Amino acid sequence: MMQTSAQQQQLSITDVQHLLERQEFEMLYRFGHIHATRDAQEWHVCLVSDLASMLPARLFACLDEALKLRVEQSITRSVLTYEKSANVRGVRREPFIKREAL
Repeated sequence: MMQTSAQQQQLSITDVQHLLERQEFEMLYRFGHIHATRDAQEWHVCLVSDLASMLPARLFACLDEALKLRVEQSITRSVLTYEKSANVRGVRREPFIKREAL
């Protein structure tokens, strides 16, 4: 279980598994990395070696950061996919120019 003394504030892999389950994620342990999965999606959370000095709040911050990064990457991919398909179709995209009202 989680150690709460000031000298031994650390998470075990079992602790991480339980904390992620409370957030409705499953935990995967891959080659020294902790990943969270849900609905066939997977996010890198942290390195196992980081658990020795990690509190639950930091684990959740890492998970939150991973989730946000995935959303940002998805948005970027969507824009790039649109631009690529527009170029293939020969659609000319006008650059956005801010025009002042006269």
